[in-house]
Amino acid sequence: MKKNFPTYLNVSKEREEGKIPPISMNDFFNIQDIFHKDKKEVTINRSIDKNPKMSLDTLIYYSFYTKQKDAFYNYATNNFKSVKEMLTVIKFQMGKDIRRSDFIINDELYNKSIFDDSTKTNDDVTDEFYKIIINYLNKYESNIDFNIVNKIGLLCCQNIFNFVTDLITLEMMKILKPEYVVLLKANKNINIILTQDKQIIELFFQSKLLISQDSDLNPEYPCGNLEFKLWLDLKTNEYKLNEFKLNYKLINCGEPMEETQETQDISRKSSFNLKPEYIIPLTAVTAGVIAAPFLLGALGGKKHNKKNRKSKKNRKSKKNRKSKKNKI
Repeated sequence: MKKNFPTYLNVSKEREEGKIPPISMNDFFNIQDIFHKDKKEVTINRSIDKNPKMSLDTLIYYSFYTKQKDAFYNYATNNFKSVKEMLTVIKFQMGKDIRRSDFIINDELYNKSIFDDSTKTNDDVTDEFYKIIINYLNKYESNIDFNIVNKIGLLCCQNIFNFVTDLITLEMMKILKPEYVVLLKANKNINIILTQDKQIIELFFQSKLLISQDSDLNPEYPCGNLEFKLWLDLKTNEYKLNEFKLNYKLINCGEPMEETQETQDISRKSSFNLKPEYIIPLTAVTAGVIAAPFLLGALGGKKHNKKNRKSKKNRKSKKNRKSKKNKI
């Protein structure tokens, strides 16, 4: 993954200069017969296969290239980071995202609250999560494939969700041009299946859609919904959208949308993250996500976490002292 990043930067420049067409959802998924222009009302409910030229590894690479460039490049010094520096950044991000995610592993729920311990750093959380995954694999595998373990960790980062949703919204904006599409009130969860025969991750995503009218975007009036299940087979290096549900009515954009129990259940977290067309090298494809014979969990993390914890403790301590003083 790291060795392809220089290629990414070089091809990025060519894409910015217009020498190479911008990347699209069609580069990763077979969507040729799905999106159509000039439709005021759309309802899609189907599965979408991947582009046969792409692999799961490639999808993972690009999710990190576009969403976390600082893992590969130090922009302050204009130098590429070492493998250890890269893995340290990614390990920190894994712990951060695992802390705010709910997981189901072999039908057993792992609520994000189990990682709420404020004395533990994000790196500690990554270590704990890796131990959980390894314990499951130990039941079925005498020799654990650590590349599979690393893939699971990488796919539990928010980067993959953000990358796929950006591909979808960019595709929508092509057919709705010059209007904008923004995701609102996103809900995400992860299902992991680890058996002797299967090593699969299913990423579930659901959100409301905001679509601008005459370039005016009003967050109070969503007018559509997006829902998908991204199926990822770690053994075969394949992926597809097992479920893809998209609906919107342009006439409702700017008018209140009737609230249902289903829409009320969606979380309140908003994501106003409009992106330009992606600049990604399609040639950056190699075997193996992390070409290293060790786990991310074995690496040291960012030292400033301890400082952050200390700062939080100090603030909490001051608050307690103030509370006691008021009572006196």
